[in-house]
Amino acid sequence: MKSSITNSVSLLAAIAWSLMAAQGALATPAVEPSASSGSGTLQSIVVAAEGRLLRVRMIAAGPILRYTLSRQGPPEKRDLVLRLPGFTSTNSTRIDTADYLLPVDLAAEETTAGREAGIKVVLGDVGDSLVSVGQDGAELSLVIIPPAKKSDVADAYRIGANDSLQVDVFGHEDLNKTLKVSPRGLINFPLIGNVRAEGRSVDDVAAEITERLSKDFLQDPHVTVSVWEYLSQWVNVIGEVAHPGRYYLTGATTLIDAISQAGGLAAGAGSEILITRRAEEVDPASAGEVFHVEIKALFSSEGGKLNQRLRPGDIVNILAAESPRAARP
Repeated sequence: MKSSITNSVSLLAAIAWSLMAAQGALATPAVEPSASSGSGTLQSIVVAAEGRLLRVRMIAAGPILRYTLSRQGPPEKRDLVLRLPGFTSTNSTRIDTADYLLPVDLAAEETTAGREAGIKVVLGDVGDSLVSVGQDGAELSLVIIPPAKKSDVADAYRIGANDSLQVDVFGHEDLNKTLKVSPRGLINFPLIGNVRAEGRSVDDVAAEITERLSKDFLQDPHVTVSVWEYLSQWVNVIGEVAHPGRYYLTGATTLIDAISQAGGLAAGAGSEILITRRAEEVDPASAGEVFHVEIKALFSSEGGKLNQRLRPGDIVNILAAESPRAARP
């Protein structure tokens, strides 16, 4: 349900709005700006991390006397809309949001019934993550819970053959299924048939199922997909660890992650780790590559660069203290 409020320069009003927004309920009705209001120019929009939160700053050439905030869109994808009546903008329509998946759309609005001309700023998919609103002269700032980062999405687990997926369609229990990904990388879902899963994230698969169900079968379906069993990607951890064996990857996994999953180093561990890369998992230039990692350096304060991300099929061998040092190529 859409809700909105118009704020004056009053700081108390801004605080009251932010408290209601944090609780998910805006009781104050929207008030349209008057035609006698002044105008201004929005010069920039700056997005920056602030602790665990994200601050979006709207910086104008002069005082921001009025603004309107509202939410739009369905609950699972709700935008936050900021309107500045009487304003124009010198800012580019492309806003730099660094590593955050935060679409920001800046557009001019013409005069319509009950609304004067101005500009509109839409923050995509963050309408219910608003924490607070602050206004001080020529600057208006919104503090939100940060959306996902592009780097995190790039590191998202990629589904593989033999993984089992749990697919749920809210309100349609007959469609809730646990499905195994076939050797061809497909799952077969009721009503729509085969869906490619291999190499994709759970969000990608959920989006396709949603689109295909909504096209011919259901109105506004809400689909979630999760990995029920991780069986497609693994590394072998052998040698001097507490529990040698095969460990299935559930996401981005580093060398230290794998050693921790195997129970840590055993008492007989020596000074070196060998990582042997399975040839078919890498480009031809590095096929069968072997990495040598000094244990002492890995666990030192400077060991971050040695804590590499593992690839499916890697063999991590913690050499024993009495083992001869492997010959380097």
